[in-house]
Amino acid sequence: AEITDDDLAHIGLCQGLFALTLGAQHPLKVTDKGLDALLSPTVSRTLRQLTLGTMPGITHDGYLTINRATKLLLLSLRDVKPPSDGKFFAELRLPKLTDLMIWESDFPGGWLAALADHSPDIAHLVLQGVRVTPADVTVLTRFDLENLVLENAGLSDAELDVIGSVRKLRILNLRENPAITDAGVRSLGECKELQTLWLSSASLTDTAC
Repeated sequence: AEITDDDLAHIGLCQGLFALTLGAQHPLKVTDKGLDALLSPTVSRTLRQLTLGTMPGITHDGYLTINRATKLLLLSLRDVKPPSDGKFFAELRLPKLTDLMIWESDFPGGWLAALADHSPDIAHLVLQGVRVTPADVTVLTRFDLENLVLENAGLSDAELDVIGSVRKLRILNLRENPAITDAGVRSLGECKELQTLWLSSASLTDTAC
């Protein structure tokens, strides 16, 4: 059965809700009205983990209702298309956020800097199918990242030189970045705590490591 705005309104009446996942498998035909009802004061007060799948009917303003969940620790978003002015993360206020996961979304350059201003405690950042600019990668050093996924992000060796200075990294996933070469991988040698490294589709030789 399809989830509607009315269904979200009913969920918004729940008390003690800690984690919520919606639309992980199929797009949801809901609107800003539904998301507004879902993130009621009752739900927002206790919510710590929120996963939202593809919701083409949600606008920029609709997504900003997430700000009500001020104690949110984990946020996962898929197929978000914010305005080209880049204000989405500049207006998102989630000060306790530690885990952010974004799939198949298109953000303008500079969005990571805005995120770092308002959610500085992110330790786990997963970006799959999200293009990042060299300036965005530089911002990563502002977080104490332990887990970083930049899959299909358009990275080159120059970006890996910056990632190598993120010293607390334990898990790093750089799959589907074909411009990465041996030189880029060698620059990760400064990540002394790195335990797991994923690389595929990169232009590497047997001497890369």
